[in-house]
Amino acid sequence: MSGTRSLREMRLFNLQTKLARFFSWSALGIGSAAVLLVLSSYVCGYLQPVRWPTLFYFELAFIVTLISERRGVMLVTFLLPLVPTLHWQLQFFYHPAVPYFVTAAGIDLVTGLTCALFIKHLNRPQSLRFNPSTIPWPIGLLAWVISLSTALAIARNLWRSASRFELSTFLHETVRFKLFVRGNDFSPIGDWLAISLALLFLALLADSLLRRADREQLIFKPAIASLFVSACYGIYQAFTKIGLPQAAVEYRPESFGYSAIGFQPDIHAYAGHMLLGSVGLFGVLKLLKSNRWRYFAYVTIVLCWIALYLSKSRASLVFSMAVFAVIILLLARDFLRNKSKVVGFTCAATGFALIALLISLSPWLQDAFIQIQDPKLLTFEHLNLLTSRRLELFAAALRMFSSYPLMGLGQGNFLLSSAVVPFSHSVWMSQSGGENAHNYFLQILADVGIVGAGCYLLVLLWPLCRTKNLRALIPAAVAILGLCLGNLYSHSFIIRDNLLLLCAFMALGYSYAYPRPVASGNVDFHATRCKLSGKIIVLIIAIVMSLIPFAFLEVATSFDRLPFQQSSHR
Repeated sequence: MSGTRSLREMRLFNLQTKLARFFSWSALGIGSAAVLLVLSSYVCGYLQPVRWPTLFYFELAFIVTLISERRGVMLVTFLLPLVPTLHWQLQFFYHPAVPYFVTAAGIDLVTGLTCALFIKHLNRPQSLRFNPSTIPWPIGLLAWVISLSTALAIARNLWRSASRFELSTFLHETVRFKLFVRGNDFSPIGDWLAISLALLFLALLADSLLRRADREQLIFKPAIASLFVSACYGIYQAFTKIGLPQAAVEYRPESFGYSAIGFQPDIHAYAGHMLLGSVGLFGVLKLLKSNRWRYFAYVTIVLCWIALYLSKSRASLVFSMAVFAVIILLLARDFLRNKSKVVGFTCAATGFALIALLISLSPWLQDAFIQIQDPKLLTFEHLNLLTSRRLELFAAALRMFSSYPLMGLGQGNFLLSSAVVPFSHSVWMSQSGGENAHNYFLQILADVGIVGAGCYLLVLLWPLCRTKNLRALIPAAVAILGLCLGNLYSHSFIIRDNLLLLCAFMALGYSYAYPRPVASGNVDFHATRCKLSGKIIVLIIAIVMSLIPFAFLEVATSFDRLPFQQSSHR
């Protein structure tokens, strides 16, 4: 009996290993396809008789990384949150005769870094080369799900617009992904490319950090420097209005200063970046070995709080104050237990005094609190206007998710689908030609359904199951928390440069959890703190298999339902 059980367990073990290896190699293959697509777009642009987006950022990252892998990683981490509108801001100072032509700068940076890392790995001894089998299998699984969801989205778009799929058109549009306009049936390719490249970047960077003792310094130091630059420029903007669009200049004029967007396209994306400084740096302060860097980090945190306030993003400020209050209580508790009660109470009192000061200096924040206290104003219509129509957007996102709960609308299809009034039940979203959900996580849920959202969650939480020392994850986890806070009331990760920055911090966490080669030369995929019994694994497989018919049914019937009916085309 025990021999039969051992044989069954051995077969299950072998199956798990083969599946893990398949998904690991899939992550490399799909990510490499995304890199080849970006490189093909460069060739296509070179052959065009008209002007094409600049390749400066690709060339910069590629050359610097070839010279020094360490400097390349630090350069990319520093530039990612600055490049979204850096070229646009520079035009206010240099006034070029011909405007700069820059799109997808973050993708160019990561592509340059990735290509250089591939070349450097080929020149290493066999024992030090990157082993694709070590790529965590959840990354490959998510890459497959995003690829299938993108294909589904394009098929639905073509059906809705009564168009045929033609390979020549597909290739023509694919290499021109930087020039996509709203409403293009092939626009989901841009999402697929950005996410696939982000996953490859996560895998390669985690492997690079794995061998470094100063991995936190390698990621956080350039991130702190980038925050310092962005915060200072945002504060400068708030008092000079240089580099601000007219809407930002006129936004909430009752508070002193103009708005601030730094090097981001809007105030909420900028506030999302500042949340990395005002909240996300607290996890790494103890690990900064240099006193200069530690003091510089403290100054940067203060500047980020000022810039966050000046951005006038009300929700981001509230979220940051709530998390900051928790951090204050934890610090106070630590002092009370281990050090000095006087210091503990002083720390807590100072922190809460700062929060009270921020509230007192924010008339637009006080006004919201006053309105919420009036029971007569607690109606959906009033709260919807108070939240800048967020309640309407969230309700529409949940309604759209409920129509396609398993597989979702298809990657990148939320914007197009929200413009169909009978489907989204939002005239306001339709009037603007479609809107994002203004909550990145709700939009993911609507786009890729439970299946895709589950894979995203698996990728995010995977290091928790693989890391022996969970305290090592604290710096990366706090930084990720800070970035994610900026996506609860907005969608800064839709600006893909910010999503790539998130992957840099995730790579730091993954570097503590990467599968290690064993003596036999294979990879140990099963060294985990989250042990699952054979029965649990069989139950999970049974649940997945039982959902497959429902998923197929959902996809098959979607072409005759809103918003993909041909009659629903705008």
